[in-house]
Parts: sequence; C-alpha cells; structure tokens
Amino acid sequence: MKILHTSDWHLGRHLGDKNRAKEHDRFLDWLIGQIRDKAIDLLLVAGDIFDTGYPPNFALKQYYDFLRQIPETPCHHVIIVGGNHDAVSTLNAPRELLKYFHIHVIGGAEEDIAKEVVLAKDKAGTPMGIVCAVPFLRNRDIKKAIAGESCEQWEKGIADGIARHYQRVWEAAVALRKEMGIHLPVIATGHLFASGFKRTESMRDIYVGDLGQVSAESFSPEFDYVALGHFHHARKIGEKEHIRYSGTPIPLSFSEAGTGKSVFVAEFHATRLVEVRPLEIPCFRRLRSFTGSLEHIAEQLNACEKTAGHGTLTSWGYVQVETDRYDPGVHDKIMTLAQGKAIEILRVDLKNRNHDRSMNGEHTGDLEEFDPTDVFLKKCELEGIEGEERADMLQAFQELLSEMDEDEGPYACQQSFAPAAGSAGV
Repeated sequence: MKILHTSDWHLGRHLGDKNRAKEHDRFLDWLIGQIRDKAIDLLLVAGDIFDTGYPPNFALKQYYDFLRQIPETPCHHVIIVGGNHDAVSTLNAPRELLKYFHIHVIGGAEEDIAKEVVLAKDKAGTPMGIVCAVPFLRNRDIKKAIAGESCEQWEKGIADGIARHYQRVWEAAVALRKEMGIHLPVIATGHLFASGFKRTESMRDIYVGDLGQVSAESFSPEFDYVALGHFHHARKIGEKEHIRYSGTPIPLSFSEAGTGKSVFVAEFHATRLVEVRPLEIPCFRRLRSFTGSLEHIAEQLNACEKTAGHGTLTSWGYVQVETDRYDPGVHDKIMTLAQGKAIEILRVDLKNRNHDRSMNGEHTGDLEEFDPTDVFLKKCELEGIEGEERADMLQAFQELLSEMDEDEGPYACQQSFAPAAGSAGV
C-alpha cells in the first residue's frame, strides 16, 4: 500500500487582493500526476482544504474538479478531514454522494466514534488498512467548561481531551481489526498543534496561547502512520519518522517564502511501514521579500530576472524600506524600479530606523497580519490586566472565539478581526 499525505491546501486563499487560483490549479494538476505516476492507493488530506468556511465558487470548482479525476487514477480511496478553517457543514454536505466514489469526508468530530474509522480497500476490494480519520477537534468535542478553572487547568483539559479522543478512536480501530480477523496497519489523521513549533503569519488558531498543543506521546504508539495538518512547513514530530506534518503546497505568506514545499508518500509492505519519503512540489510562483535602504533594494530589484522561468508565474514581492525620514514618493520609486522585471510588487512599507515600530501601540501595518489572540493579549497588556484576572479573561475570550468558529464557521471569525478598507492597523 502506498499512501500520499497532503494538507492545508487553503483553496480560495488571497494574498492582499490577489487570489491564488492559478497556483492551486497547477498544484492540483501536479498532484493528480503524482498519484498516477507513483501508483498511490490511498490519498489522505489532513484538513484546511479551504481557506474559509464558506469558500468562493472558484475554490469549490477546483475541489470537485480534482476529486472528479481520482477514479481515473490507481488511487481507490480518498480520506478528507476538516481543519480549523473548514466549516463542517460545507465539507460534509456532499459526503454521502462522494462515498460512492470511495471518497470519505469527516468534516468534524462524530458523536459515534466508529464513524471516524474507515476501512480502506484496493480496487479489487481487498482491505489495505484502517484509517482513524480524526478532524480538527473543537472545544465542544473534547471538553466542557468548568466554572472557576484557571487558564492552566483549561489548557491541560484541552490536551487531555485530545489524547482521550485519539485513544477512543484507536480502540474502535482495534475492535474493527479483531472483528475482521486480519492484522491491518492503522493510520491516523489530525489537524492540530504539536508542541515545539513556531507559527507563521498565515496560520490562525482558535486556541489561546499554547492551548491544544500535544506531544508525540498523545498518539498511540501502535499507530503505523500519523498524517497531520495545520503547521505550514513539512516536518517530523519528536523525531518520529511515522508522525509528520506535510505543510502547505504553496507559500501562503511572505513569511513562508523560500521554504520548500512537499507531500509525503508512506509505503507499506504487508502490514509494515518501510519508507516515508517526500515528494518536492515545484515552485509555481516565487514570493520574495526585500528589506533595506532604498539604494540596497534598488540593487536587489535590478538583479531580478526580466522574464519568469519556464512554467512559473510572475513573482510577487514585498518591500520594506528602512529610512530615517518619511518619503512620500518611495512607493512610486519602488514601482518604477520593478518595471520590466518578472516581479509584481504587492506591498511597500516604510520602517523608521530610529523607532522600531512593533506591536507596542505604534504599529502601522494591517490588522490582518496579527492573530486575534495576539491583539487581545496586547490589549490586556496596555490596560494593565495581569495575573488571575488576565487568565480569566483569556478563558472567556477563547470560549467566545471558539463559539464564533462553531456557529458560523472560521470565515465569520476572520471577518470580525479584518480591518476596513484603508485601515492603518492597530
């Protein structure tokens, strides 16, 4: 059995006012080609298929056009789980129809844990493995609020709830294996934080601080492979070869520029995992950042290529000009420098060398750069709210943010914190 593990497509994503449809089209075409060429038996998509809970029509079309091609490939089973950006109702709406094409969708946690256990079969109908298809777990799925809890108790309750959920789904998978009388490999999915990693600016989390973080020990050691989503860079967890994040297929923000993107192929011989290898995703469009004095940036832009590489799209750029004084004409100067180059500058910022303007009440960037929790914590700091009072307010804020995700989908949460057009930021 060959498994291809991918996640965090974020179809419908924008960078500024530019949508990413062309890059996603190329990635999905490439992915179908890899499924065909590598004779993949089982495709796992570990959450955040869409960038918002209610994606635009072009993103839905990309999704269904991709799934439509799967029956024409060697792949006989597709398992898709929801992420924190996905609305459960959006993903689950067509799932009864998709089952006829051996495409199983688990948009949110199921009341009956057995519904998160999927028996994967090959095209001859022979069982290949059992998948514990665990989606993003919201608070209501794993923990009930208890009056008077401290922030630390709440955090521990979230992590313990996630571990209990994985234990329950493991037990359901073992029960199915015993019922069948066949020793099949057991694979798990997840869309969550594993401890020890830094978020990028394109990642949004509905938990406060480190809530919801788990370690490799939270997963049963008996799982043969754990396919994770949510982090945007490919990596192993706890140096374990069989527990991995696949990361995003394209860089979603300038903070992810220059990082390689990949999917993973996990190969089993009989019931044993023998190899996990990355498949490097081609770079369809480069995101480039330029920082320094105007003279230094001019040198960098002059060195840019005049035409895009074969098969690639025009690069997008972000420029931060370091200066000692305000220059109202710097934007036009940068745009002039970029003319005739295979790069389109999406944004130009000024940074005053004498006043490092970070998130201290003087920041002049867009509010959308910040996680809602970061903004809330900064507000607490500015208001002098500390200690137990801050912990109580964090818990209340976390509950409200979670309810917004649960009741209206992640899109509502994002919109609530998005700046109005022309906003100067915080």
